[in-house]
Amino acid sequence: MEAIINFFDYFSNLGSNVMIPIVITLICLIVGLKPMKALRSGMTVGIGLIALNLVLDLIWKNIDPINAIIIEKFGSANLTTIDIGWSGAATLAFSTFIGSFIIPFTILLNVILLSTKLTKTMNIDIWNYWHYAFTGSCVYLATGNMVLGFVGAGTHLVLSLQVADVAAKRIQRTMQTPGITITPGEVTASLPIVLVMEKIYSKLFGKKDAEESLDYNEDVVEDNKFIKLLQTLVQPMFLGGIIGLIFGFGAGYTIGESLNVAIELAALMFLLPRAAKILMEGFLPMGEQTRKFMQKRFGKDTEINVGLDSAILLGLPTTISVGLCLIPVALLLAVILPNNTTLPFGDLSSICYMVTLATVYHERNGKPKFFRTFVTGVVLLCFILPISSMFAPYITEIAQDSAMVIPENAVMVTCLEGQLFNGTIFKALTVPSVPFIGIALCVIISVASIIIGKWLQKKEVIYLEEEEKMISAKEVVEN
Repeated sequence: MEAIINFFDYFSNLGSNVMIPIVITLICLIVGLKPMKALRSGMTVGIGLIALNLVLDLIWKNIDPINAIIIEKFGSANLTTIDIGWSGAATLAFSTFIGSFIIPFTILLNVILLSTKLTKTMNIDIWNYWHYAFTGSCVYLATGNMVLGFVGAGTHLVLSLQVADVAAKRIQRTMQTPGITITPGEVTASLPIVLVMEKIYSKLFGKKDAEESLDYNEDVVEDNKFIKLLQTLVQPMFLGGIIGLIFGFGAGYTIGESLNVAIELAALMFLLPRAAKILMEGFLPMGEQTRKFMQKRFGKDTEINVGLDSAILLGLPTTISVGLCLIPVALLLAVILPNNTTLPFGDLSSICYMVTLATVYHERNGKPKFFRTFVTGVVLLCFILPISSMFAPYITEIAQDSAMVIPENAVMVTCLEGQLFNGTIFKALTVPSVPFIGIALCVIISVASIIIGKWLQKKEVIYLEEEEKMISAKEVVEN
């Protein structure tokens, strides 16, 4: 038993830059891609991940010192839980007993769901299985029941796969890549809130959106110098520079230091889409071959999507710019939200991941909607911070067992992993005094998610078809 646990510990501790390329290469070989093409695909994905991380280092390099200054100026004594970041939390989640078995457990359950046609997604984003390990480990620590821990992890996977199925068409349209979707647990959990906010925006701005779609005239835009200036300023590099200046001056930096932050964030916004493109180049052959392999075994008419990391959507400029603007908002909310003890820190630079689905859903006529994505991000943070605080005692216990040093002035540690899915699952499995009641609740949640997911998929097809007809009609009128 110990040998098995050590094997999976070693495998998970390799880190995403090593583990994911190895897994991609192995999957490519299993699904029938030729060895050199499989190796090329795996290495390209690895290079894409490294390129992405190198570019994202510009955020961490510039934003973390600014965060420290802002926290020092505006921090609250009530914030006794420190956010250690997703990487630290992932390592802790994989280090538990449940975390050691989460990889084979997740793959097996995913294959069963595919075989029974209860999902269309094959989640190959193995590094992000840590989200399910996180949920399962917290349930296990709270109840002392290993079965409940695996039920929690499995339920989280079911919910994530259903969201991946629902969001697949929009993601494929946005990325112009067939057969892909995203599966990380903290991102998929945002969809219920995103859909509610999307409904509100449609009620508020639906007529305006339709008029913009029909009345947009390129000649008017060309003749309007103010509109041309705005279009220039919202280009990724200029937007990054403006945000950098605001952050620099807001933290009390000198003019020179602020300009340095501005140019580095401008570089981030300019380079990030290109890094994401490298990542997608590696995923494409594997995704297509995987779909063919699965369809050969489950039927040619079977739709199979490959579940990937939400990093593929970081190439969208709106995602990064909204993520940067949400950093000071997260610090403000941490101070004023009731039931929150978490001081955001380690995950502040990763907030952009939390709004990836919002970016995809809130676009109109191919145009990103910054304000709508930003507002949805604020709403998401209102859920994330208190739920992350709820998980703090369990993450702290794992950290202490792993001999992690608790940061100075902190009573507990956590990460910004609290969201609707794992929060709901945790309550369902820990509140009832009888374990079978918790299991029954999770079965009900899973079945309900499958039914609702199928219904939402049908609505998505209708929505996208209607939008396609509107775009086609507009092109006919213009021509």
